[in-house]
Amino acid sequence: MRVVDTSVPGTPDSEPARHLRQDPILAHVMDLANTDLFMEPSPNLYQSLVQTIATQQISGHSARAISKRFEQLYANGYPKPSDVTNTPDRLMRKAGLSIGKIRCIKDVSELIEDGVIPIDRFDDLPDEEIRSMLMQVKGIGRWTVDIFMMFGMARPDVMPAGDLGIRKGIQQFYSFLGMPSEDEVDEIARKWSPYRTAAAMYIWMAQR
Repeated sequence: MRVVDTSVPGTPDSEPARHLRQDPILAHVMDLANTDLFMEPSPNLYQSLVQTIATQQISGHSARAISKRFEQLYANGYPKPSDVTNTPDRLMRKAGLSIGKIRCIKDVSELIEDGVIPIDRFDDLPDEEIRSMLMQVKGIGRWTVDIFMMFGMARPDVMPAGDLGIRKGIQQFYSFLGMPSEDEVDEIARKWSPYRTAAAMYIWMAQR
């Protein structure tokens, strides 16, 4: 897996890599992952957010199929928030979206359209402000926001502590007897700041 973002370089002599390698266990994880990390933000944050909501808690194959069918509902490229709010639920259901995800996508689209969620200004806002705004929408939890900020916005200091793959990786590499809680993951990850996004990527890749 190779992600492109110059803000979080993974080359051995980069400042982020040197910082993360101060944790000897994570240094071993980075060696197992055996890859450089590069990331870049999505050119369409709205698209990235909708895709994150639409594909949460489903397999990669299903996620790709649903995303493709959703995009095919619109003839003129990826839809704008106003296009989505005006799309009949029955068509979104035919694309494979659940009722809950349709409601969530339409709710966040309406808030973006009305300017309540200023997604066009997200690049200028701190992580916690973005998190606070998005998590007010029913159906958007911490995992959704974390994944959006990592892969959509390429934010460098995000740790998706609720992600099952991250928790399994922490359990494996840090010798937990049981599955660690989100709080335990956050506590371990504290020392990786301000490069927790890169640390998360290494943990995912080292398990593959």
